[in-house]
Amino acid sequence: MLILAAMYLIIYLLVPRSYYSETDYLLGKAAIERLDSGNIKGNLLIGDSKSQIGLNAHCLHAVNYSLAASGPIEGYYEVRSLLQNKTNHIDTLFISYAVKHLIEPESFYWSSYRNQFINGSYLDSAFHTAMRNNDQNFSLKTSAYTRFYDRMIDKPSISSKIRFAQSFIFGGTLNSIFDNLQKAYRHERINGANQFINGRIIVMSSDTMTFIRQAGKPIGENAPNATPSATNDIYFQKILDISKKFNVKVIFILMPSIQTNISSTLQNKKNYLKTFFGNDFVCDTSVYDDNLFRDNAGHLNDRGVTRFQNFVTKKLYSSKSTSTSQ
Repeated sequence: MLILAAMYLIIYLLVPRSYYSETDYLLGKAAIERLDSGNIKGNLLIGDSKSQIGLNAHCLHAVNYSLAASGPIEGYYEVRSLLQNKTNHIDTLFISYAVKHLIEPESFYWSSYRNQFINGSYLDSAFHTAMRNNDQNFSLKTSAYTRFYDRMIDKPSISSKIRFAQSFIFGGTLNSIFDNLQKAYRHERINGANQFINGRIIVMSSDTMTFIRQAGKPIGENAPNATPSATNDIYFQKILDISKKFNVKVIFILMPSIQTNISSTLQNKKNYLKTFFGNDFVCDTSVYDDNLFRDNAGHLNDRGVTRFQNFVTKKLYSSKSTSTSQ
């Protein structure tokens, strides 16, 4: 037992986390490191996995800082860090969150805290903001993430470290290391800088996959179970306020979705965004068939990417280029 404990301790201390962590960690870590590097100019895109995978930021003349399953809390952290760094100069901020991620904090505990690439004190501040606003979406008592020590410590940035240690010891760390080494040898391991180089994440063979709808299978775009989050609204407004303070133009891009019976909660939020942003709201209202997506969460495949990219480019730039030529 002591030998096994010593072995895990050695691995924990000597082996970089990137050798046994999932892809989302690699991508998020690369985005935050790039964000912290400074000297960033031009346009930037923040969003979730739908824009990370399905929106080529190069067509927006932007850098893609999308983080999988993220929402306004993570987005404000990114935007604030970028704008407060005097070596950066941002012209336009493109925001692209699925409506569901604006309404409920899907990944706040199991991704943002667990991956630890966003400052824990910042996340704790957002958590306490939620508690002050009685936002039950963030309640440790009802969260699927919660364990007894989460409730006892009442400081997720600390308890998340305990959770990570548990997953490190009992979560198949050795298998993960071996699997990642195999992927690296076969050149299948995704580079964290992928979305900067290509404008989006190129997901190898899965890029060409086609979603096949199955009877009874839940669709990822379905209505959230949670009451709309007041905390998400607060942090979304923070993004808009700091952008205005630094004279950054904001454009909201809504990614296409698989056709579902969208709930009134989601539809109302979509209508609000359209009204609030007006001409700065980009949304393709035409129907995107199932064969333009690669999974039930609404991520576009390469055919869907091409179609939506053409729409976005035409929507944002065709009239400007025409007026310029005249």
